Amino acid sequence: MPPDRPGPEWYWRSLRDKVLYEYGVDIGGLLDPGQLEFVPSSRNPIRFLRVGIRGGPHLAALREDGSLAISMEFARILMRSPEFLESCVVVDGESVEFVRGGMSVMSGHVARVGRNVSLGMDVCVLSPEGELIAVGTCSLPPKLAASRSGPFVRVRAHAGPRRARGAPPAPGRSRYIILTYILDPQKSQVPPSFPT
Repeated sequence: MPPDRPGPEWYWRSLRDKVLYEYGVDIGGLLDPGQLEFVPSSRNPIRFLRVGIRGGPHLAALREDGSLAISMEFARILMRSPEFLESCVVVDGESVEFVRGGMSVMSGHVARVGRNVSLGMDVCVLSPEGELIAVGTCSLPPKLAASRSGPFVRVRAHAGPRRARGAPPAPGRSRYIILTYILDPQKSQVPPSFPT
């Protein structure tokens, strides 16, 4: 039975249970509960909305359905546990830079899917060398990872540099050039910056 006015120990136990249920990782040895700061829900005080390290980075948010939306920082902490690798997706070598830049992981470019990965859960995306490159939500069932069915993981946070608001896209990825090529029937060859 939850207390009338839950405190940090209640939220810590709730976070620990959620991570154990979703990822199979006990965070008791990975995080110091005294350093965490929880933001409780105003509508339902037994639930927390967000958790972060006091004076430090944001770690996770609680979605309406009760699942966790983890940050890159929390993923790095969870990766210290070998069990967490079963909640990760490994992409092929040619997709690493695209995903590191914030693009979705496309099905057909997945080298390995962990046993704990399921539709709708937050997963970590790793390079073939095991480097954390992104965090996102699995948007297809794991059995469709090898098919060409669309985005397998919709990336929410990535390891690449952030683009400033209003800044032009990286060279070679301009939407204007691609659309100009598609819409202009006079173009007889692919522009040099068009990805082939």
